[in-house]
Amino acid sequence: MERKSEDILSLKSGKATLLCAGGYNSIALFKTSNGAEHKYSNIGDVVVKFYRRGIPMPKFDEISRWHKEDFHKFDILKSRRFQQSVDAGIYLDKFGKTYCYSVLEYVDGVIVQDFLDLKAPISSELCESILSQLFENIIVPAWGCGLVFSDIQGRNLILRERDFLAMLDTEQMRSSAAEKLCGGNKFSERELKMHLAFHSSAGKADGNGTLTRFIKNILFAAFFPNCQSPEEKKSQIMSMVKREFFSGCGPTSYLSEALNSNSKSLDSLILKSVRHFLDKIFCECKADMQIP
Repeated sequence: MERKSEDILSLKSGKATLLCAGGYNSIALFKTSNGAEHKYSNIGDVVVKFYRRGIPMPKFDEISRWHKEDFHKFDILKSRRFQQSVDAGIYLDKFGKTYCYSVLEYVDGVIVQDFLDLKAPISSELCESILSQLFENIIVPAWGCGLVFSDIQGRNLILRERDFLAMLDTEQMRSSAAEKLCGGNKFSERELKMHLAFHSSAGKADGNGTLTRFIKNILFAAFFPNCQSPEEKKSQIMSMVKREFFSGCGPTSYLSEALNSNSKSLDSLILKSVRHFLDKIFCECKADMQIP
């Protein structure tokens, strides 16, 4: 597949090397070497993502339209907070086999999941910074534009230089983007339930519940790494997050209003609610640890 990625990139110098293998939709990601000359050199280093064989073509058509067209129609996504989409297409090899692929900006940095896997220590200050950036610079601006996503987890978040948080895997926005661009100003009740039901059973792997689980896990890693009763403490944190996040004046109440409204006056209310939510959970964690 290394050769396939080099063909797709029309590589003139340098090479493409395996970045990682496996994933929900992908079989492999190949990255250009530093300074490589290729079709997308104006972007810099890029990643070629190959999708699993057998992915339904209607689904790949959606993915392709997202990376080639829809992504570039939202000003918010031009921010360095989001991994940039470059291209997508179908590669036909010499044996007549087809491979679906997309080309993405390569984002250098530390995947947040590495902290949660205890590969690196995380301070309470960095935890606060990550969650504040996640809500104030990624979730609220994107959701306010009608871009809905539910798979928020450590593997989809990366710290660029100077602890600048960015989001990977923007494909999860494609359905809401298509609906928004088709003129739909409001999301259906089903859409709202699906994307706001972060508190669904924690064992599900379908994306629901990932935000509250991520908040729980990063709070635990930062504030209670040596806890004697980890499962009990995680349960307490989860209950606290759900209570504050889903309360009548919590962030979800304003986010749901934003998704069904064209009013920009909600922006300040959402941010105020988010900051209140974060302040409360940080204060409770610090009080529990007796941090001044």
